[in-house]
Amino acid sequence: MRKSSFGGRTSICGAPLRILSDNIPSKARASTASDDRYSLGGRASSIGSKVPGFNQRKLGASSNQFSFIPKSGRPSSGIGVRGRTDVPKDPRPTSDKRYQALCIKQLLEFLMAKSYPHPMSHKLLSSPSSKDFFKVFEFIYSKFWKGYKQVPKMEEEVPRVLKMLGYPFTLSKTYLFSVGSPHTWPHLLAALIWMIDLLQMTESISEFDIDTFIFESEDDNFDGMSEQKIIFDYCERTYNAFMSGQDTFE
Repeated sequence: MRKSSFGGRTSICGAPLRILSDNIPSKARASTASDDRYSLGGRASSIGSKVPGFNQRKLGASSNQFSFIPKSGRPSSGIGVRGRTDVPKDPRPTSDKRYQALCIKQLLEFLMAKSYPHPMSHKLLSSPSSKDFFKVFEFIYSKFWKGYKQVPKMEEEVPRVLKMLGYPFTLSKTYLFSVGSPHTWPHLLAALIWMIDLLQMTESISEFDIDTFIFESEDDNFDGMSEQKIIFDYCERTYNAFMSGQDTFE
């Protein structure tokens, strides 16, 4: 079968990554599953019981008031009812000491496996300085963007990069002024773990032909090319030719 690289057509960095629960202790996972579950809408009856002044009879006439697409250019996590600005709550038990220990262990193993060039230990990662945190952040992000170096205002850079990668939770830049604080470090640690999970996922996907996931074979002939793949390749090829100024296409 013809190999095809996915080049710039498909990117995993633009979409939020589902939070993995493998490292969450079972007790903490059970509590967060019940306390932090949120819905993407649901039945009209359930919405009406929570939204003051909601009239189900007017739903059909005013359905344009409900949209999954933000009306403004600013980021919004409001889903379902227009005007909601609540940010999704992190379901991970970031304040749980056992979960933090697991995250530190995973982070330390990653740094060692990737030949982190600076001294690092479990004790240091328990309450790192801003300097140490920025070095770790720089190292991890350089795996996404080769040659990346720290910038003068890292307290603004870190939230910007996380947002660009699709981090689904808000990380205030004020956290970066007191990195090792018991109230801020768990959130920053969880963000680093999310970056590692995202990186490992992109690396695992890049080891395979992405077309095998996008265009599934329609029969048992796995070496054959699906009709959708043939059409896609033709459209891609002729569109590039059209944009190059050609008027005839094969």
